[in-house]
Amino acid sequence: MPIFEWDDCYRVDIESVDEQHQQLFDMINRLDEGLRTGSDDTLIVDLLEQLFDYTKYHFANEEKMMAQPSFDERIFDLHKAEHAIFIDKMVAAKKAHEEGSSRLSGDLMGVLVSWLIDHIVGTDRRMADEFQKIRNPDRVNQVEPGKQSSPSGSVAPNLIAALRESQDRFKDLTDAVPALIWMTGSDQERQYFDRQWQEFTGFDLAALRAKWRDCLHPDDHVGVEAGLVKAHTERTACDYRYRLRRADGKYRWIHESVVPRYVKGQEFLGLVGCGLDVTNEMKAKVILERANETLEKEVAKRTRQLRNTLDELNGKNTELERANEELRIAQNSLVQSEKMKSIGQLAAGVAHEINTPSQYIADNTRFLQEAYDDISVLIDKMNGLAANSDVPVKSEVIQKALEEVDIEFLRKEIPCAIGASLDGVDQVTRIVKALKDFSRPSNDKEDVILNQAIDSTITVATNEWSSVAEVEVDLDPALPAVFCQRAEFNQVILNALVNSAYAIGQVVGDGLEKKGRITVSTRQVDDVAEICIADTGCGMSPDVMAKAFDPFFTTKGVGDGMGQGLSTAYAIVVDKHGGTIALDSEVGQGTRLTIRLPIEKAASADTPVAA
Repeated sequence: MPIFEWDDCYRVDIESVDEQHQQLFDMINRLDEGLRTGSDDTLIVDLLEQLFDYTKYHFANEEKMMAQPSFDERIFDLHKAEHAIFIDKMVAAKKAHEEGSSRLSGDLMGVLVSWLIDHIVGTDRRMADEFQKIRNPDRVNQVEPGKQSSPSGSVAPNLIAALRESQDRFKDLTDAVPALIWMTGSDQERQYFDRQWQEFTGFDLAALRAKWRDCLHPDDHVGVEAGLVKAHTERTACDYRYRLRRADGKYRWIHESVVPRYVKGQEFLGLVGCGLDVTNEMKAKVILERANETLEKEVAKRTRQLRNTLDELNGKNTELERANEELRIAQNSLVQSEKMKSIGQLAAGVAHEINTPSQYIADNTRFLQEAYDDISVLIDKMNGLAANSDVPVKSEVIQKALEEVDIEFLRKEIPCAIGASLDGVDQVTRIVKALKDFSRPSNDKEDVILNQAIDSTITVATNEWSSVAEVEVDLDPALPAVFCQRAEFNQVILNALVNSAYAIGQVVGDGLEKKGRITVSTRQVDDVAEICIADTGCGMSPDVMAKAFDPFFTTKGVGDGMGQGLSTAYAIVVDKHGGTIALDSEVGQGTRLTIRLPIEKAASADTPVAA
């Protein structure tokens, strides 16, 4: 219902003023409705602004009307003073709302009611009388019946009804909320308990006011009283938990929040409390605590068991590490033995390869020595003939000397002997250089030209393959250097060549009737260097290929190998260089070994490039 209803008793018989008063009534009622129903702040601010602006417009209109020489200056000044007071109160009310005051409704409605009763009916009525006096001096102090009747008879019932409606609304709200709500006065005594309190405890309102403390659990009296005293004396909010006896005699846990309440933002009226039943939460908390305790005990038990198991595993792990170390030492010994065997075979092969050119270098050198002796004899004879001027030199004598040393044979064979010797020297030089490059110590990674490393390894291993196969190379000249360990890469190529030669030997025998073929190729695929070594050997079955990279696995006879070639190659390529190595083989068709190494750059530009 509206807080103000327009009535003739409010008329001052000035048409413009009465119309503006009616407009103010409507605006005040809209503002009251918005405040009572909890409208959005944006709407409240908008209504305040409209009321404020229209009030200033109304005051300006009245002051303009009174600003005439015949109007009583005292009434004019009083009117303006009341206008200024009202403007100040409106400004304060707006500011309170902007700052979030919870008492805006009471403050603002109090200002409007006071102004309505005292100003409109009082001051504005005197203004109207003064205008009446100016217009008709003979009618001074004559007022039409009913025009001075007090509005209080109409306003007060409306205000009381509005107050009762507000109280009923508050009671309905608290009764609808599933919470235990109470309020105290400034004397700390509880004046109000909602319906939830009465239903929970089984006491009516009067009994609760006197006996609510009797419903507290004996162990919680002190804590509750201490919280209430602190909130009351310090005017601060607090919250606590306690047990409250229900109507059936059972206690329930209550979580209660208490806040102070004020009037006009300043005067302390008492406390208001709101409690919620948290019994189920407390039971769950107890169950959870017990479960946690049980879990902690179980965890401790399992931890002890795991620690004992871990100690046992550590002991076994130590034994396993010791066994692995022994195995590693044994494996290294076998690998070293295999390497020494390979080195011995290479040394024998290199010695054989060097022996052939060395032999015919030595034979040619002896021939040249004998030829030199014959030529020296011829030269001595010629010098004797030239020195004995008494003996006529005859062609028969010279011809006989030439025939004795077989000069034509020497002229034909000496250049051949020299050329063959130089070829032998070049061949020995090439073998020595390849052996030097192959055996150069290298423990660190460096930029390696793979093509040169492959050439050197093929040369050094010639004795391993030359009797059973021919080697064809297809090396990509544009292949960039690869950052790797040169000696280990050479070892991989050597192992592959030895395996290929052995596989071909299983097909061609001693190679006297026909020979097999080993093809070595290189190329770049994206950022990877690919090396392929293919042979026309006996090939491998799927079962053999599945175990080819296993340590100590070999298809060779006893004494021919220890099964370390491909496993060593795998460890070097995959584990140490992050590459890949793969086999493609078919029985009777040969085998293809594909090695892929990532093309990495050296860490420094000064890193040497090695073959």
